[in-house]
Amino acid sequence: MAITYKGGNRITGLSTDARPDVINLVDGTIFTETNTGKEYIKYYGDWSERNQPNDSVGLALNYADETNQHFWDFFSGKQLDSRWTLQNNTALPTVAMQDSINGGLLMTNTGAGSGGSLVFNGIKQYGKPCSCIMVIKNTTTNGYTYAGFDRTGIPSTGTNNSTAVIEMGASTYMNLVVTDNGSGWDRTASSIATANTDWWCVKIDVKASSVDLTMNGTLEATRASVSPSTSMQPCIMGRNAGANATTYIRYMEAYNT
Repeated sequence: MAITYKGGNRITGLSTDARPDVINLVDGTIFTETNTGKEYIKYYGDWSERNQPNDSVGLALNYADETNQHFWDFFSGKQLDSRWTLQNNTALPTVAMQDSINGGLLMTNTGAGSGGSLVFNGIKQYGKPCSCIMVIKNTTTNGYTYAGFDRTGIPSTGTNNSTAVIEMGASTYMNLVVTDNGSGWDRTASSIATANTDWWCVKIDVKASSVDLTMNGTLEATRASVSPSTSMQPCIMGRNAGANATTYIRYMEAYNT
């Protein structure tokens, strides 16, 4: 069977076929082996096995069928995509596309406390098992960034809130934060414990009973025995902890598995 290009960045072929050169494909492209049902997704120059759903072959051959909820955003162009809403928690954040190579989007937060967020306006389409992938950085020593999944758009221990985010910046630097239905603020440290303003490729995997944080391909933190049990939305929040929080993001993806 020859390699076949479908709509919506989907490709089909056999397990014996050489997968297409990733140089010519956008991130998020999915290759399905029609004889095994295995799926591979292209992330940042490489193919990664995504899952092996029973119906993946049928979905790939008939793309009109629905797949699990899945979105991605490259934060490119003159303005933020209309899927996003700026949420005023204690102060409305400002956003601006950057006129620079690989600059992405800059979100600036002046508000202390809960700051402000970039969310899906309360539309909660993701729940465990689910994953979020981001290319993101925080450039303010005294400002926090929280990014990943959250129910209310305010990563916190609020009533009925669930959270699975990376915490970046201020005195804590890179941590995994998980809450479940209003449970305590559960912080698991990564190995990144000093100031760092580099770009990071971050992946958060929300599993049945645990949550993983992977950074630049390395598993940095796992929170066992706690996992959000309610539906959530993609969320990027910043807050002033002595200085305006400056968050840059140039890619975000979320999907249910």
